[in-house]
Amino acid sequence: MNRDHLEIIPRPELDIYLDDASCRALAAQIPVLVLNVEYRLAPENPFPTGFEGIFDVVRWIASHGSSHLPINLQRGFILGDTSACAKLTAGIAHLAVQEGLAPALTGLLFLAGGFCHPNVRPEEYCDRILSVDEINDALGLTRKSIDYFAAKYGALPDDKRLSPLLFESHANLAKRHWQKDLVEGVQFLLE
Repeated sequence: MNRDHLEIIPRPELDIYLDDASCRALAAQIPVLVLNVEYRLAPENPFPTGFEGIFDVVRWIASHGSSHLPINLQRGFILGDTSACAKLTAGIAHLAVQEGLAPALTGLLFLAGGFCHPNVRPEEYCDRILSVDEINDALGLTRKSIDYFAAKYGALPDDKRLSPLLFESHANLAKRHWQKDLVEGVQFLLE
């Protein structure tokens, strides 16, 4: 990505289009500009390639967005995503605080995200993150499939970018947080 120019190249074979309807619905419900960002997927692009690509876009928006897009990031700069990418955006939110990203994120939105690899869940949260241990007979997503996809992704389970619950602090991530989760247990990250 050229950091001085945001280029949009539609590629229908990629799964940026999976979120297109929900992004359009969000933009239709509230007066916001929604950017649906394509990133390089594993296993062709192992971790941290996709993570770094997403963070590059967030940095570009923070640095150049107000001069290239009809937005005021001081009024609102919300980062979020669904499922596996929700944990990536949570990791980016933590690093944005550490890095002093300006303007700072004002909101986080996570839809059905998991925020820690099951093998490295901090002890203090284990009684609150139960769903991953309870889905062995679920359709589609099981503990076995979670482990399979994690291995394909190529990140170490204890990498904080992939398991943001491992960050020492979750303070100052954003002013507002929303968690819509299909499984119990991760709202506490956002409190």
